[in-house]
Amino acid sequence: MKHSLTLPFLCLFNLCVFGQKDKVYTSITEALQTPQLVYKLDLSEKELTSIPESIGQFTQLEWLNLSDNKLRNLPVNITKLTHLTDLYLNINQFNSIPKSIFTLVKLIYLDFGNNALTTIDETIYKLYNLKTLDLRKNKISIVSPSIYKMTNLSWLDLSGNSIEIIQTEIGNLTRLTNLFLNKNKITHFTESITNLKQLRYLGFSENYIKVIPKSIGNLTQLISLNLGSNNLIDLPMQIRKLENLKYIYLHNNLFDQIPNSISKLKNLNALNISNNKIKFIGNSLDSLTSLNRLFMQKNMLTRLPKSITNLKNLTQVNLSCNYFIKIPKQLKKLKKLTLINLADNIIKKTPYWLGKQKQLVNLNLRNNAVSKLRRNLKKLSELEIIYYTGNSIQPKNIMHLKMKLPNCSFQ
Repeated sequence: MKHSLTLPFLCLFNLCVFGQKDKVYTSITEALQTPQLVYKLDLSEKELTSIPESIGQFTQLEWLNLSDNKLRNLPVNITKLTHLTDLYLNINQFNSIPKSIFTLVKLIYLDFGNNALTTIDETIYKLYNLKTLDLRKNKISIVSPSIYKMTNLSWLDLSGNSIEIIQTEIGNLTRLTNLFLNKNKITHFTESITNLKQLRYLGFSENYIKVIPKSIGNLTQLISLNLGSNNLIDLPMQIRKLENLKYIYLHNNLFDQIPNSISKLKNLNALNISNNKIKFIGNSLDSLTSLNRLFMQKNMLTRLPKSITNLKNLTQVNLSCNYFIKIPKQLKKLKKLTLINLADNIIKKTPYWLGKQKQLVNLNLRNNAVSKLRRNLKKLSELEIIYYTGNSIQPKNIMHLKMKLPNCSFQ
């Protein structure tokens, strides 16, 4: 009889504990009433300048969010949070990583983004269980070699710092799947990065890189590659080996043509090669049959090749800020297009076939030389927004279409 009573009690106790683990406390005063039952504590966005030593009472704490405050230091008693796995300290005023954190060896996730860190303490390697380290938007100029000892890292974000060199030791982080080095002062693509064969997301935008090494072809697991806002004029042919690549960003570079090396990326979903110096599109896009988003604004294009009609899955195309004098007729065969952006060209009229693109949701013709919108645009029943200002279209023309398309916004 005694055992039969004990079992239900234990089940009930376990249910209470598991339920308690899901509760997120947002008041330290409330949490201190039952400190041994606090597993998650969210003190974010409270204008805090300090954390009381009493935080050391939450010895079962696993998740702690102190982001978006005004913290510069942490209390010594934080070392008592030996079960802590997730710690958010982003958007504060830390000049350095408090040494007390390096005792929290169960940490898996550490976010120190948006602070004022200038260096990374050499003892950071003691956080050997860390899988995610976010140090974006600080003032770091040199990457501590200790980071390269943290071989369990799968996510490393050093974006938005002042880093000039990535040491070759980065090749030791063989478990990295996400590496973000955007918005630094890097001039050289460290070739040992291409040893990180588990990488799926690689960000190198807003740097000063001129050359991508041929060994980039080793990163066969890559899904996303961001090389935007650099000084690139070409890509190595080995890019074609990245068969899993779905997103490639090449905007704000010095390309005068679409690199031939991307022509074999048959799984590519999105290509952004805007703001370059491209005058002519050859056959580089012909085989990209999975492409659904194409961004080529701010180039020097005057026409599209016939072969662009091969891109049957294209849903969005941005050709704004080019030199088109008419809407390319090739677009009429792309029956999945929901967004067409041709703003800031020199287009004079809309073709009749545009009114048959019944799948269109967003049409941007701003800042052209259009004098009239065809009345058959009223058949575009899915159209949600049309941008027309910056042309010489008569108000009467717009009023007629507004009456026929009551659910469409005209701007």
